[in-house]
Amino acid sequence: MMTRDSIELKFDISGKIEMPHLSYGKVGSASKHAIASDVLARKNEDVLLINSTGFNVCSVFAGLAERHIEHIANYAPKEYKKEIIDLLSNIAEVEDIFRIAKLLDEDLGNNSTKNQERVKNIIQYVKDNKIVFEF
Repeated sequence: MMTRDSIELKFDISGKIEMPHLSYGKVGSASKHAIASDVLARKNEDVLLINSTGFNVCSVFAGLAERHIEHIANYAPKEYKKEIIDLLSNIAEVEDIFRIAKLLDEDLGNNSTKNQERVKNIIQYVKDNKIVFEF
């Protein structure tokens, strides 16, 4: 029999998997960093467990890896791809994505730009495969 505590725990876990962008409370630099780190650590198939609206959130996008975007291009429903296209059409949102990537790079030290390059490559992948994301 499930207790109230186990039901709440299941709800918390499910929410974090499906809506990482809503599970860190107040949206500030620290929570955006945490969300991006969470997404970056996910397996390809786990990325598709995120609610489609999550793909229109800078911190979720900033956490995508090249392998994730290819998986999304190949297996995600149309609404996931539409959210990505909508996000990338907003210059302010793209700038925020890069700010989050820079925060991730600061964790790596040594003036790393690894995460900024990763984000740049993902955006280029979406541009190069725009037809896949639009239809």
